[in-house]
Amino acid sequence: MASFNNLEMAQALSHDSRVTINKGFLGFGAKVVYQPTQSPIHVMLREYNADNGARMENLINAPADRLEAEVEKGKDIQDAQIGSMHLEACISRDRQFVALQMFHFVDFKYKPVTPLRIFEGHEAQLVSSLF
Repeated sequence: MASFNNLEMAQALSHDSRVTINKGFLGFGAKVVYQPTQSPIHVMLREYNADNGARMENLINAPADRLEAEVEKGKDIQDAQIGSMHLEACISRDRQFVALQMFHFVDFKYKPVTPLRIFEGHEAQLVSSLF
């Protein structure tokens, strides 16, 4: 299981007032909670090839009125064992909060392809159905 502290987007998400981060003993680990519902947040990492990564990028950047259609198109996106695109996802257990950010592996490090995108409520439930 991935650790919140190792995420590229951890610092940006830690400044969001909807998220509380409680550090573990001696700074190891972290318990991340979505404040409005007090639901624990779980971290997921996915790797994609260039084609499926571009499709996931389109979903992350989709405007609210096209989100449902993009999610429907994205149901067949397959992750890869080793891919050039890397997705970081934080999903609350109650599926009322989803934070996504896509990265591309360039020059031996991950560089952001999309901004950190946060979904709440119905949009979060739609997006979380892909995972």
